[in-house]
Amino acid sequence: MIILIVIADSFNHFSKGISKKEKYITYYIGCVVYLGVILQDLSNGVIHTSCISITIGYIIILLLFQNNNLNFSDQTITKQEYLITTDALTGLGSRYSYEKELKTFAKNIQDKKVVAYSIDLNGLKGTNDTYGHQEGDRLIKEAAMVIQDTFRGSRCFHTGGDEFAIVAIGKPDHGKDLLTKLKDNIAVYNRKSRLKISLSVGMASSKEVVSGGLRELMALADQRMYQEKRKYYMNPKHDRRKNR
Repeated sequence: MIILIVIADSFNHFSKGISKKEKYITYYIGCVVYLGVILQDLSNGVIHTSCISITIGYIIILLLFQNNNLNFSDQTITKQEYLITTDALTGLGSRYSYEKELKTFAKNIQDKKVVAYSIDLNGLKGTNDTYGHQEGDRLIKEAAMVIQDTFRGSRCFHTGGDEFAIVAIGKPDHGKDLLTKLKDNIAVYNRKSRLKISLSVGMASSKEVVSGGLRELMALADQRMYQEKRKYYMNPKHDRRKNR
């Protein structure tokens, strides 16, 4: 009787963290255990079933409990990995994921047909100063949505602040097509939104890198992005010194 009480108490605690299917299994186990006990009592001890029924039932409960703990551990690891590899603000790949990508393509990438993009959001400081940082964050998220929609199937990263990096697989012509698509998507967004997205974009193809990996390719894309950034702020309308 004491063992039966222990089993019932164990099931009560265990059932709080298991699925419906596992609950049904444990119900069946309980029925088998109690049926064995009742059968022995009705036979006046001639048929000995209670001990083996209790033992089998308790062993199966312990196995289910262990399996549940393993599933919970796997879910915890998956969640932690998601938090590390995903940028909380935009849902794109995080800085950690970006650095990992750079290591993945650390060797010569000329034969891999890779196109890299370095993207910077223009005018974020002006948005923060005019509308507040909450609107600035919204602009970053909206820009990330446009980027993700444009580069579907490619690796998109929010590397920090107003900076993004994209790694796409394809030839230079494909890379140029994606760049055109990005500009078109921005134009469509800006026609519908009060906040306007403006991006400085640098693109580089693996064919342009004589030797080296993705880090060298991204450095070339960065250079071109900064050239676009300078052109943007050379326009009197966007002169940051004038607008202070």
